Amino acid sequence: MSDFDFDIDINELRERIKEDDNPKFEDDDTKFNPAKQMKVGDEAIVRVMPRYDNKHWSVEHIYHQLNGKGRFYTCPQQFDHTAKCPFCEKSKTYYDRGDTETGAKFWKKRRFGAFVRVKNAEELGLTNLDEPTVWWYGKTIESKFKAAIEDDEIGAFFHPIEGYDFKLRRGEKKDYPNYDSSDFARAKTKLHDNEKVIKALFEARHDLVEDIEPALSYEELSDILNGNSSVSEEDDREDAVENGTTARLPETKEEAKEDASTTDDDADLQALLAKINS
Repeated sequence: MSDFDFDIDINELRERIKEDDNPKFEDDDTKFNPAKQMKVGDEAIVRVMPRYDNKHWSVEHIYHQLNGKGRFYTCPQQFDHTAKCPFCEKSKTYYDRGDTETGAKFWKKRRFGAFVRVKNAEELGLTNLDEPTVWWYGKTIESKFKAAIEDDEIGAFFHPIEGYDFKLRRGEKKDYPNYDSSDFARAKTKLHDNEKVIKALFEARHDLVEDIEPALSYEELSDILNGNSSVSEEDDREDAVENGTTARLPETKEEAKEDASTTDDDADLQALLAKINS
């Protein structure tokens, strides 16, 4: 009999492995997630704040997703548009074959992050939201924000003193959360009535790029991709809701490429922002 002392509970180890293979994501009720926190028919009065550098309102996250895992894998092209990405390559092979349905499931997706203040949070029962809180949302909402910038009656909607509240209305369409009826109020309001509070809200911000997970290496992403090649559209939808985005999958290669373009590539928008910030 050996004198070496080693004891292990094999049943406990097996359970831990199961948990690692099927991670459960805790709801973070300090962040704003309308798909989970709002009911159909609810309206949230959302005030979007400038991002950390005060030059824009949002940061962009380009990612891929493996269904059933609930995890976002940052696309290597998030920080380097010339970087190789096995997910993008796999998607392209399906698009080239004419299989747009499968290609779309591997193609890169976009979400946007912004600091916001939900003015009627208490009325909606969202008493645990941070002040300010972080909201990650999809391209449909971002397109409404971009349209507001170009609207001469609204313009810099995220201005803390002379900006506009966003009325986020929670609907549902084909079992997906839907916000098509959302729009901006037409009267200017302050981020908060107390300007000392506004200053504190500004000081509580940080650079949301820091919250984006670094991209894994090409080899690491390839290993993940090759070990999880079966994809379910239903799982993809559920994961999107879990992580605060519910964007429809692109149906064509051209639409997917449009999805993946960054806001920084939008010269007209940048020109408008430069004018506003000057």
